[in-house]
Amino acid sequence: MNGYPAVWRAATRTLTAIGCVAALFFVPLSVDAILFAMVGTVTGCMRFTVARADDQTASAAFWAAVRLAFTVAAAVLAICGFAAAAGAATLALIALVVVTSPPVAARLGLRPTPTPDRLRATPTTDRRRPTSTPDSRRAPDRRRAPDRRRAPDRRRAPARRRGPAAEPPARLPAADPEPAVPVTAMDDLELCRRWRRSYLALQRAVTIDERLRIVSRRQSYLDELERRAPDDLARWLNTGARAAGDPTKFICRDQHHPQ
Repeated sequence: MNGYPAVWRAATRTLTAIGCVAALFFVPLSVDAILFAMVGTVTGCMRFTVARADDQTASAAFWAAVRLAFTVAAAVLAICGFAAAAGAATLALIALVVVTSPPVAARLGLRPTPTPDRLRATPTTDRRRPTSTPDSRRAPDRRRAPDRRRAPDRRRAPARRRGPAAEPPARLPAADPEPAVPVTAMDDLELCRRWRRSYLALQRAVTIDERLRIVSRRQSYLDELERRAPDDLARWLNTGARAAGDPTKFICRDQHHPQ
């Protein structure tokens, strides 16, 4: 029964072709064209949107949408052709196709599924093969012995390389506490530091209310920096500033203290 899905697909494609031919004879060509175009367009757009949401490339999403659009449009056109030629008997044909589909047939027990004995046959045979001769048991031990002696060296080497790289993130605090003074009373350097610390606090926030408070606080930092030095802030933003970026080298002038 391994070829059942292939047989079912071939049968449904044959029925779809017959239905499309019937639609050409029993349904006006203008209706066929409009129906095929509408169903294909809607299906293709939906498939393309879902594929892009799954981070697929534009080319892969396009061809997947084209294939699905053609398949669904052809199936709908075939159903219309059978309905125009055979009437209510089309419902019985649709039900037969659905019931005999591989997933439904397997669930209804209409075709056999692999038994546990069959699933265990291959692993049992594979496990017995390596133990057929005594030499096969000893050979892996001789080959693995040098690897055990070298393994500790390979595990210790990355630890020395990762040590220095882990130091820079530790310089920033894990959270940005509520400021004791308003942003208008902070100097430029403190505002820049608060901006960087609030990014880490936002990453560690666990509730929506906490995130909203941090976002509001970050917005107040930007508003105050823009009020003091709009040109410097714009120059920093134009360089491709990131949410975790440091505007200190662009905005760090104590002469912008509030009056």
